Amino acid sequence: MSCLYIRLLETLVEISIAVKQTSINAGGKRNGFMPGLNDDVIHSDMMIDLVKEQASFSGNEALKVI
Repeated sequence: MSCLYIRLLETLVEISIAVKQTSINAGGKRNGFMPGLNDDVIHSDMMIDLVKEQASFSGNEALKVI
């Protein structure tokens, strides 16, 4: 695994800890994460459909292979 990925992961963990502490200090009772919009195959399918639609609309032959 690249050192960059490890550093980014460390940064996300550090941000998570800071946000949780800030929330608790402000009187927050619960902390959690919302799933990302791209965390589901439905999102991937929708993006593929959009690319295909744009490829056929623009007449771009290179994109029609998707």
